[in-house]
This record gives sequence, structure tokens and C-alpha cells, in this order.
Amino acid sequence: MKITNWFYYLLVLTLSTTLISCQNNDDNPAPNLSVNTKTAQLVGADGKSYVQSGLTVSEGSSSTTFLVDDKEMTLYIFIKDFSGISKYTGAAATWPKFTSTITSVPDGFSLTDFSTTADGQVTYKGWPLYYYGGDANPGDTKGISVPSPGVWPVVTSDLPVASIEPDVKASTAQLVGADGKNYTQTGLTVSEGTGTTTFLTDKEGRTLYIFINDKNGVSNYTGAAATWPKFSATISNVPDGFASSDFGTTTDGQVTYKGWPLYYYGGDTNLGDTKGVSVPNPGIWPAVTSDLTAAPSA
Repeated sequence: MKITNWFYYLLVLTLSTTLISCQNNDDNPAPNLSVNTKTAQLVGADGKSYVQSGLTVSEGSSSTTFLVDDKEMTLYIFIKDFSGISKYTGAAATWPKFTSTITSVPDGFSLTDFSTTADGQVTYKGWPLYYYGGDANPGDTKGISVPSPGVWPVVTSDLPVASIEPDVKASTAQLVGADGKNYTQTGLTVSEGTGTTTFLTDKEGRTLYIFINDKNGVSNYTGAAATWPKFSATISNVPDGFASSDFGTTTDGQVTYKGWPLYYYGGDTNLGDTKGVSVPNPGIWPAVTSDLTAAPSA
């Protein structure tokens, strides 16, 4: 009788312990990752196979490890974005922003590399993250080839840190004056010709000019302000080929480059216009090139 009672007691104790253990496991499930990785062949919307290393996307048959959300939908970056700044202006349904609270990340990624923009878009190494509207199924990577490979890379751990948006930008294009003629520029010399010139614009792409009659840090332009508006900005980051030490400001806040005060031309109605190079004659209002000589002393 005693043996039977002890056996019954041990059986109840074992079942109770097992039940409590199961309940504890249910109360403390394994944590879910906010984002995860997938290792697979990248296949674009064009049906071609791609591989990616850093920002470089090329045709090839090999697997790539990339970031996906908790439902395995692929995440992308936009090559024209800057650190924490989205430059995508197309349809939101085509490239929806990825918004989430990132509390855990997979091996190979660091939680400290993730952040959010002011409007809640998740960033990785400064790059804002997106979905592609054309990815219908988990694991789809169709966006990798849209509109061409390298414009929308997937998110890999070896992405470089996104660059900081420069306060001024360099544009390389054919100079076309208000007279419709093509021009090239070397230093302060503007002459008719077909060929590209690299010149400075503001961060939106509006061309900047100097006035040949100005002096170092002194504007001698006395015409209508609407025709040649002064360029005022805080210059901290500049494009390759230009040195931040060459920028300054006049006493009234007009930006200077190598001492030359900088201007817009009121007749440039579109981004990238360079009509001012021929007004009133070529060489009076040159574009801002890196090979400009320093402005003469006042």
C-alpha cells in the first residue's frame, strides 16, 4: 500500500513540474528579431540573376546575404540618398518607407548602426530603408534591377556609411548661355565650344556664378538684386575637387569661394541652367569652377 502511495505521489509531482516548466516556456518565448537576414540569389524584375558587394550590383550567379523585415520582405536603400536624408520623390507606393522599432538585429549587423529619420523611417549606417512595391512575395528581390542595377541596392552588412549631403554640389555638364550657344570654361575664361565643364551649384542644383568686377570678399555688383541674387548659406560639407578652406562669407553673409562672392542668375528658371555665362557677354559672370584664380585684393 505504501509503495502504491509513493508511486502516485511521484507521478503527480513529475506531471506538475512538467506542466509548470511548459507554462514558463510559454511565458518567455524566444525573442523575435526586428529585422533578419536572408541568404539567396538576387533576382531582379528583369528576371536576371545578380550579386552585390557593398554598393556594387552586377550580374552573376551566387547568393548574397541581405536584410529583410520580420515577414521576410526585402529591404533596400536608394543610391541618391544621404545620411538620414531621403531624396526619393517618386510614388510612395512604389518605394514605401520602412518604419519600425529596431530592438534586435541578426548576426553580422550592429544595433548601433540602426537609427530613424525625423519622420520615423529606419536607417542603416545612415541610409534610409525602403520596400519595393513590386516585391509581391517574401524573399523577392525584384527592386535590385529597377530602373537599373545599383540604383536600389539591397541592405548588406558591408554597405559603406552614407555620405553627408554637401552644402554645395559639383555638376558636370555642357554650359549653355542665354543666347543658346554652347560654352566651355577654364579658370576665368569662358569661350564658345562643345564640351563639359564641372561647376558649382547649391544643394538643389541651381548654378552659382562670380562677377568678374568683384574683389576679395567685396561685391561690386550694383544692379537689380533679382537679376543676380546673392548666395547665402552655411558651408560645412563640399564636393570632391573643392576645399572647404576656400569658402568664406562677406560681412553681410554672402558666400565666397577663393574670395569671390557667389551669386545666382535670375534668368536660370530650371535646375542646371547656366544661362548666366553669356550675360551680358561671356566671361562677365563665369560659373564657379575649382580652377578659378583667387579674387584680387580690394
